[in-house]
Amino acid sequence: MPDFGFSPGPVPAVQPGDIRNALTILQARRQSGQKGIFGDPRLQTGSDPNSNMAAVVMRTNILLLALDQDVLAKWRDATPDPVFAIVATYPITCREDKSFDFDMGSFITVLEGSS
Repeated sequence: MPDFGFSPGPVPAVQPGDIRNALTILQARRQSGQKGIFGDPRLQTGSDPNSNMAAVVMRTNILLLALDQDVLAKWRDATPDPVFAIVATYPITCREDKSFDFDMGSFITVLEGSS
C-alpha cells in the first residue's frame, strides 16, 4: 500500500461528499485509462477545503477495492448516501510501520447494515 503520509494513530474522518466526489473522479479516470487521483484539480475543487485529501483518497480507495472485488456488487452502479457516510468515518488506524489497522470484514458488515 502506498505511504499516504499519515502519522501513527487514527486516520482522519472526512466529509461523505468528498468520498462521493473522489469516487466519481476515480471511476472516470479509470474509464479513460488513467490511474490515480492525486494532482487532479477536481479533487480539490469538489471537496471540503478542511478535509485531509490523503484521507479522502485512502478511504475512497478502500470503497473502490470493495466495489471492484464485488463485495459490494449491489452498489456498483448506485451507491447510497449512508455508504459514503460510513466510509468517511469508519475507524482506520495507521500503525508505526505505516501499515493500516483495518478490518474489511467488519467494514463490509457495517456497510451492508446501512441499506
